[in-house]
Amino acid sequence: MSFNFLKAAGEKMLSDHEAAKAIKHNGQKGAIREGALREVLIKYLPKKYGVTTGVIVDSKGTQSNQQDIILYDIATCPVLVNEEELRMIPVESVYATIEVKSSLDSTILSEAYENIKSVKNLYRTPSTNGDQLFSIPLGFVFSYSANTKIDTLAQRFIEINKSSSRESKVNAVCILDQGIIAYFGKDGFNKMSVRPLEDYFECSMLGTEGENFITFYLAMLAGLKHQSVSFPNILDYAINAGYLNNDKYIGEQEMPEDAFYFNEKGGKIFLHTEKEYRKREDL
Repeated sequence: MSFNFLKAAGEKMLSDHEAAKAIKHNGQKGAIREGALREVLIKYLPKKYGVTTGVIVDSKGTQSNQQDIILYDIATCPVLVNEEELRMIPVESVYATIEVKSSLDSTILSEAYENIKSVKNLYRTPSTNGDQLFSIPLGFVFSYSANTKIDTLAQRFIEINKSSSRESKVNAVCILDQGIIAYFGKDGFNKMSVRPLEDYFECSMLGTEGENFITFYLAMLAGLKHQSVSFPNILDYAINAGYLNNDKYIGEQEMPEDAFYFNEKGGKIFLHTEKEYRKREDL
């Protein structure tokens, strides 16, 4: 099977990136580099994957840092905010996030890790597939070039992961003009994964820009295949945002002994008898 279309896409992105270096405005350059990758993903990823930029949120009200590219499930994702400059995506519907850089060094890689961690640390409804690892969004770093050799960045990748939990590790790094950093199986190091599976270890692999994009795209797609997403419980988002805290009339009815509501001070008011409900006494 030929992947020449991906090879051509990688080569064109790098060529366009080189041309964009003449632009002096950093914001414009950043928009160009992110937009180029985003357009390729929109064109070639299966249509179930939405591709956008924005902030990822959880039902407890915590927000991630701004994400360059978010891959989310179109079928299960209610976009909570969809303005021109801001989109907020519930974490339960997110497959992956991608940090996009013009050039990479050890410091920038560490900063990208912190941005990815702000997504991986969000609260998410527990997975039912037995392994929470597959419900936590994947986190990738994509850079057009690097200020240092890929071997040096691979060592930094290893050091970052040493201090990270299995769930919060960076899943892969693509340096378009140098190579890929990911996880390779110990038996020959010819099997690759974007997950830190058992007997898989961090390793860098050199390649041309076309080869590197092919490898990155296919490895990412293989990782996305196993990701678990779900329709977010929007009422949980509403509860934690305070939208269901208005006054309520419960009425005269039998209540189980464990039924209660919270008063303004956060104290529990139990409703298991009409008398206690009418008295509204704090415990």
